[in-house]
Parts: sequence; structure tokens; C-alpha cells
Amino acid sequence: RWVSTMASEIGSMISYYARTGYYRHLQTICTDELKKRGGDPTLHFWRALGMLQEGSINEAIREYEAVGSMPGGVQLALPVKLALLYAHRASRVVDREDVERLEQEIELVEPRATEQACLLAAQFLWHLGEVAQSREHASRLIELQPQSAAGLSLLGWLDLDDAEANGHGLEEDLLSAAAGGFERALKASPRSLDALVGLARVRTASQQYQEALDRLQQAIAAHPWFFPA
Repeated sequence: RWVSTMASEIGSMISYYARTGYYRHLQTICTDELKKRGGDPTLHFWRALGMLQEGSINEAIREYEAVGSMPGGVQLALPVKLALLYAHRASRVVDREDVERLEQEIELVEPRATEQACLLAAQFLWHLGEVAQSREHASRLIELQPQSAAGLSLLGWLDLDDAEANGHGLEEDLLSAAAGGFERALKASPRSLDALVGLARVRTASQQYQEALDRLQQAIAAHPWFFPA
């Protein structure tokens, strides 16, 4: 089974920059890493997200289309096709035939999606604000790999986003669910930046400021480049 060669520290940086909207930083780190190992389709995928979010839609489409022809790119068919579908829908002139073709292709590849494909699809959709669809793919990932730190952390962020947006009395339950996801992620991967930062956000929302600070200090110790706002 193909697995991305992307180092975990680079993955942490990419996830952080994408989550916080630093799309120029996201493209820069992907470009720098591609100079060292140009065959990683995951790096191309994230660089294209940076392009897409900055409005360079045609460039993003070309980048996503190139991923499919790379070694390992076939295994990422689901997130690539989802990204292409979003990009085509966001184009100034929408090609309805391309949109319909991609919708049909997504239905075909979804049942066979790998763990990595489910993760990238869920992360991509989350960054676009498609929370319900993101949760579907993240939940599918956990079915395939219950100890996926990235998947558990993402579910925590989805619950946290819902809690922060919710004003109908469910905030406490959602914060508890988010904390549970982050804690499970940290059991699987104690250095997980997304989980550490997410848990700090949960503790801040619960007014547990010392514990929030402790988690941020853990994150900084594990990832020296990380300077939280």
C-alpha cells in the first residue's frame, strides 16, 4: 500500500497553515519540500489547496490533475476528484460536463477509498467549511483505522467548531466530545500538534486556562517552530 513519504513535522506545519489560513506559507513549504522530493503527490495536493484558497483556480486545477498521473496518485483519487469538483464549481465559467463527470467518478471511487484518501478528503472539506461532508469521511477513516491520530484529531476539531458555533445549549456536550477526540488522538500520537492545539482551545473555551497553557507549552516543546497567536 502506498504511503506518503511526507515527514510528520512537515505534515504538522501543513495542517497548521491550512487550518489558520496561511495559504502563502502553505504553498511555500510544499514548494520547498518538493525541491527535495518532487514525487510526493500529497505535497502537490496541499500546494494546490493554497492556490485554490487564494483564488488561483486554473493553477489549482492543473496541479490537481497532475497528481493523478504521479506514483501513488491513483490512491488519492477521492480527495483529488473532490478538489477538482470544488475548483470547477468555483470557476468563472463552469463546465457542466466536467462537473457531472466528476460527480459520477466520485460515486465510483468513494467505496474503495484508502485511509489516506479518506483523511485528505475529510481535511480538504473541513478547510472549505463543509463540516457535514468532512465528518462523513473522517468517520469512515476511523472505521478503517480506529487509532488514526489525524482522524481522531479532525473529529475533535469538527466537534469544537460545532461547539463554538452552537448557541442552543449543546456547547458543553460538544466541547466534551471534542476533548475526547483530542485525548484519544494524543494517546495514539503524543506529539500531535493538531490535537494539542485543539485541546488547548477546548480548555480555553471551558475557562481552564492553566491547562490550556500547559497544552500550548507541550506543543511548543514538541514543535519548536510553532508560535501560537
